[in-house]
Amino acid sequence: MGTHRFGGSELIARVSWVPASRAAVLATTAVYHDALSSQFLAQSLTTGTLLTPTGSLSPATLLRLSCDSPATLL
Repeated sequence: MGTHRFGGSELIARVSWVPASRAAVLATTAVYHDALSSQFLAQSLTTGTLLTPTGSLSPATLLRLSCDSPATLL
């Protein structure tokens, strides 16, 4: 699933994306708690969690946001 955690999260988001949700959940890779705790919110919004480093967007995350154009980023 992707060559790194960013690509893996992008692949999962691509498969789990439900356009009606119109939301995307972002989590940093600084500590695993960010991604782990974001899953509850993402599931309640019927979307996935995209991983990104602190202070910037990974290319894989930017690609997914460009393709899906979510109305809300959390």
